[in-house]
This record gives sequence, structure tokens and C-alpha cells, in this order.
Amino acid sequence: MKLLLALTLCFTLFSHSIGYAQASDPRAITAKKEANRFTSALLRKDYPAFVDLLFKPFVDSMGGRTRFVEKVGESMRRAADAGDYPASFAVNDAVELVAIGNHIAVTLPFVLSLHEHKKTALSLNNGFLIGVSLNAGQTWGFLDATNMRPEDLMALLPEFSNSKLFPPTGAPKH
Repeated sequence: MKLLLALTLCFTLFSHSIGYAQASDPRAITAKKEANRFTSALLRKDYPAFVDLLFKPFVDSMGGRTRFVEKVGESMRRAADAGDYPASFAVNDAVELVAIGNHIAVTLPFVLSLHEHKKTALSLNNGFLIGVSLNAGQTWGFLDATNMRPEDLMALLPEFSNSKLFPPTGAPKH
């Protein structure tokens, strides 16, 4: 019985240290800081800065920077006109970090609080960002991967397709 308790304690401590190591990895800390810049740009309605912090291949697939800045601005204005707008955007610590050569990717859960038309309470939406650096963590680009199909994510990030980077389909539970 004591051996089982000791093994359970060791496993628990080891499991906790794995998660802690990812969250405390300097690259994960930098990614979270940059993700907070990304979400702050959205909340400030600084759509050019927001788009500049998106993963560039994704922006290119959406018609390029200029066109996508216009799309984001238009979409956010329509939502605000309907009474729907973001109130806060809290990015949590990285839950997964994968490095393949100079390419690094992290999964960052978030909680987005929304004001919704005709509702008195805020709506809380759980999701996850994937932060990607193609230069060993010097610069980062982000994807809101909450509702992206796994095959679309893998098409944008083929080198990470066999990793644990992609959470199961659907938003994570906090």
C-alpha cells in the first residue's frame, strides 16, 4: 500500500512537472506575451496590428494583409452594430509546446468574454490559439484554431501534423 501511494505521488509530481516545464519554457512565455499583444490589438480595434500578428500563411490564404484587414474591420463593425462585441480576452499558459528544428508551435487556451445583443450577462467562450514561430521564437504568428477543421490546421502547419499540438475538435474546457 505504501509503495502504491509512493508511486502515485511520484507520478503526480512528474506529471505536474511536465506541464509546468512547458508553461515555464521561455519560448512559451514569449508566445503568451505576444498572444496578449494579439488579443489586445483586437480589443483596441487596431485591426492592422491584429492582422500583423496572425500567422502569415493564414493571412495570405485569406487574400493578403490589406484585404484581410478590411474583412476583419467590416466583420467587427457589423457585429458591434448588432450589439455583439468582445469585452475581454484572457490568454492562459501554454498547454503544449512542440519544437521541430527552428519551427516552434504552442497551444494557448483562452477565454473570450462577449457582450451579446439583448443579453445582460457576458457570454464566456473557451477556445485555443496556436502560436507559430518559424525562427526559433524570435517572432510569432497566431491562429484562433477553436473552430478550425483539423485538416485545415494541418494544411497550414504540415510539419506539426504528427504532434500533440492540435487539441481534440472543439473548444477546450476550463
